[in-house]
Amino acid sequence: MLLVTRCYSPHSFSLSRYPKLAAKHRESNTAGIDIFSKFSAYIKNTKQQDNAALEKGLVKALKKLDDYLKTPLPEEIDADSTEEEKVSKRKFLDGDDLTLADCNLLPKLHVVKLVFHTEKLTNQSHCPGPGFKMYNGRWYSANGVHHLDF
Repeated sequence: MLLVTRCYSPHSFSLSRYPKLAAKHRESNTAGIDIFSKFSAYIKNTKQQDNAALEKGLVKALKKLDDYLKTPLPEEIDADSTEEEKVSKRKFLDGDDLTLADCNLLPKLHVVKLVFHTEKLTNQSHCPGPGFKMYNGRWYSANGVHHLDF
C-alpha cells in the first residue's frame, strides 16, 4: 500500500478568490467613526436640556459623513476633463467595492435608521428635528443593504 502525503505551503494557496477588503484611502477608515457614539449619547439622554446639543452633535457627524461621501476620490477626478467633478458617484466609502470600513459603518447606520424610523412611527420624543434631514447619503446605506455579501 502506497501512502502519499502532500505538504501545503502557505504560498500554494491562491488568495485571488477573496476580495481585498482594505481601504485604499486612509480617510475612508475614519469616515463616520463617531456617528454611533453621538447617536448613543443622544438616544440614551434623559435630560431634556441636553437634547439640542446632543442632536446638533449627531447631525454634525452625519453631515460630515455625507460630505465625505459626496466628495470625489482622487481616482474619480478626470485630469484631462475641463469640467469639475462636483459629486462622487461611488457606491461605498472607498469606491465601488465594499471594504472593511463599510462593514464597520453600515450596520451602525442601519441601527440609527431603524431606531429613528421606529420612533417616528410611534411618536417618541427622541426622533431628531429638521437637522436630521441633512443626511442625504441614504444611497450609501441602500448600497450596503443590496450588496450580496452584506
